[in-house]
Amino acid sequence: MARPLLVDEESHVNRSTNNRSVSHECQSKSSNGTTGSPRSSQYLARRSQVLWTVAFASVALFIKRLQQDSPALINPPYCAWRFVGNHDAWNVAFPDMRSLYHVMQIQMSKGDEFKLVAESFPYARYCSYQTYDLRTLMSHQSLRDVDIVPDANGPNCYANLTAAQEGLRQGGYTLFMTARGDQNYTNELRALPDSIESGQFDLFFRIYVEEALQGPPQAPLGHLPPYGKDLAFEWGWAPPPRLYAKRAHLKDGKWREVPFCQYRRRKGFKLLAYLSEIWPAPPPPFAGHPAVAPNKANNVFLPKYTDRQGKFASKDANYVASVAEPRHVRNGSEAMLWARVTGTLPRVPGSLYTPPYVANATDYDVRYVSLSAVHRTIPFRNHATVADTQITEHYQKRLPPGVEWDRKFTIWVVPPQVECAYPRQVMDENPVIMKWGASLFGGGIVEYTGLLYRQVMARSQVVGLEQGALSASGVVNIVPEACQSDQVGPYGEGADAAMKAGDPGEMEQFCCSTDAPMECFLPEYVRYRMGPYYPQVEYFTGGPEDAALTRLEH
Repeated sequence: MARPLLVDEESHVNRSTNNRSVSHECQSKSSNGTTGSPRSSQYLARRSQVLWTVAFASVALFIKRLQQDSPALINPPYCAWRFVGNHDAWNVAFPDMRSLYHVMQIQMSKGDEFKLVAESFPYARYCSYQTYDLRTLMSHQSLRDVDIVPDANGPNCYANLTAAQEGLRQGGYTLFMTARGDQNYTNELRALPDSIESGQFDLFFRIYVEEALQGPPQAPLGHLPPYGKDLAFEWGWAPPPRLYAKRAHLKDGKWREVPFCQYRRRKGFKLLAYLSEIWPAPPPPFAGHPAVAPNKANNVFLPKYTDRQGKFASKDANYVASVAEPRHVRNGSEAMLWARVTGTLPRVPGSLYTPPYVANATDYDVRYVSLSAVHRTIPFRNHATVADTQITEHYQKRLPPGVEWDRKFTIWVVPPQVECAYPRQVMDENPVIMKWGASLFGGGIVEYTGLLYRQVMARSQVVGLEQGALSASGVVNIVPEACQSDQVGPYGEGADAAMKAGDPGEMEQFCCSTDAPMECFLPEYVRYRMGPYYPQVEYFTGGPEDAALTRLEH
């Protein structure tokens, strides 16, 4: 029997994932080492004492760090690229394990301008710059890799197909940040909302890295001051962009370089993760969509745009989600939660220098696809991610020569307590396997768990050929952001009849408005728009020794 691919939770983004052997002599354990046994009161008391000791110590350490960093936090940037965000840092909501975030907070006074000078584009699947409003943590504007105009020292291989096919080294670029993004620079980002002339904003540099232990031969690895070659991977095998500021109050028009931060904050507030498991308060939409029964046949929904506030959501990606009911995953239960995810993988690129080329967007549907098992309470952890390349490799190498994969996949999400064999029902499908997130208290599954199916757009946020997209296949941006802006009027009275009729096709005309009705985000409409690319999720309970798991009904 062929072995399934086990995607190890909490693995580093550049760690190669190999097939793991699966033993049929399985052991499972709950928080205290026995299947389904309740914790003793003595254990709970001891755990509580330890927890609060850790809590007070963490708060003290946080205050100390805040005092050390206060100049950069109060009036930044005194140094560039203060923060690092990824799945280890616990400071970005639901981060993909292939993604890395370089972040800085910038104070912009009236008339100020900032610019980034990069020696080279990164060598990655995707990268972008986005500015964020600190009040809502929502993005002002995005500048994607394909839209960045390179400097004269070389091409942009994300957009220049000829250069990519010839294997040319990436060029550099210069990017400007101004208050309104209206100063006619070649590459320019808006930093502030219309309502203010001075204020702070966050700048995110997102990089979705390839799963590799070294960069391509074209990558410039000669210097990465002050970090060195060991951190080249974090920057996409290219030197970090340098930040320059032109301060209006100095009145000399000079650009002054802002030095790199010698200390970079890499960890979030781990204390929040412990507290969230004691007093869980998951916010919408990941607490469960109001009208979506988690265990019905079609339970994958589209989170509303406004529900992303406070999570540094990316303009260039979109997500559909499915959530399990807490009563099925509580750690004291003997019944373990399993999930079976099936679907059709959209076409994705190979890399910058291997076909399908990133620069040839007509050869693929979306730039990147992944499925993540997430924790729906603060700090919104991502416990495991399976990426499109892992799914593709898993199925293609099992096909005989000359047989083309139909791009259909099966992923089983299994309990963290199960450490070896899986039920025959799972094994017979030869699936990709990943684990639910484990609780910080003993290893059982986290109570508020969910699945996040992520797609990074190929070129833009539009959907459907009639709206200018290069391919409609698999794109999940069902209700585009532009349709929820003040540029479009309300959907009007006609939506009521369409909603009552229950015809998804009739809903299209009403799902581009300031107050798009709830039905535009529900599984029926999402499935209608995604067609065969809509992922199906089924939840089961049972133990690893069971021949067949029990499917949950809503």
